[in-house]
Amino acid sequence: MQLKLKARGVRLRVESTITDFWDLVDTCALIANDRGLLLDSTTIRNMRTLGIETHASGYQQIQNWGKE
Repeated sequence: MQLKLKARGVRLRVESTITDFWDLVDTCALIANDRGLLLDSTTIRNMRTLGIETHASGYQQIQNWGKE
């Protein structure tokens, strides 16, 4: 699994093999929720599968119509 982050033209990809990967994903989910960031439905579904509470009401879901 990979965590993909992007902001201000910078992209970061983190492999799940690194130490504390799940903590990193959880932290990113909390920050995304606090900032009201847009998450696609696939991201929300994957986070829930991992047992990470998404607080879906706090997220603005977007449709994933294709890759950028």
